[in-house]
Amino acid sequence: TDFKGGKNSPIARFVKWKDGDTKEPSPTFVALADNVDGCFTKTMPAEKRAAIAEIFQDGLNDCIKGIINRFANLTDYHTAKEIARYYYTLGILTDISRRIAEYREEKNVMLIADTTELLNKVIADSDAPFIYEKTGTRVDHYMIDEFQDTSGMQWSNFRPLIEESLSHGRTNLIVGDVKQSIYRFRNSDWKLLDEQVARDFPAVSYAKKPSPTTGEAAATSSISIMPSLPSRRSCCRQYITKISAARRWRRPSKRFSRPA
Repeated sequence: TDFKGGKNSPIARFVKWKDGDTKEPSPTFVALADNVDGCFTKTMPAEKRAAIAEIFQDGLNDCIKGIINRFANLTDYHTAKEIARYYYTLGILTDISRRIAEYREEKNVMLIADTTELLNKVIADSDAPFIYEKTGTRVDHYMIDEFQDTSGMQWSNFRPLIEESLSHGRTNLIVGDVKQSIYRFRNSDWKLLDEQVARDFPAVSYAKKPSPTTGEAAATSSISIMPSLPSRRSCCRQYITKISAARRWRRPSKRFSRPA
């Protein structure tokens, strides 16, 4: 209580840390490093200031900096803590994964999650005609939604198909928001939407649509990849008019008279 702040002094955190508290040091505590004046008040008696200054130089300052350094490098600690917390759960999941692998081998089946890698191996360095030949179908236009969660391998699978579509003057649409990219654990790469698409197709035009909520950069909302761009505003107006007209239309009511 002799330090600046009394009972609420940041130095009091040492007692709580000793008792097992793991709360990070406050900015006020961090500011005490190499700053003995932060321990004083303006009205503190000279003898008390001298005693605190001596304690500060004899080891308190080193303890303060040690705490700051310890909390600044807690990645390994938190990682180990979470592993210990879910240790048995991870063991169960590992066993489930092993049994699923055995079932796939026994039944000669595969998970949907495995198709990306399989397709990448099948169509590696192949052009669109080869892919269409294998699938037995052909697609003129492509729309890829939630593109911010697309992985590099998935994009390499789709890119030759979009190249083929563009070579015939057709329109393709990519929709996504880089701020909503949450599947990095599935190898999603938000930079595909933000940068890579434009690098892969530098010679085509892009119609970028602003986000309806933030109105920010178009690349964070949608990109139309096309050789030429019609008026999007007029198309939207016609579409809204059609919807409004449809909503105004009502089926005429029928009245039936009771037979005599």
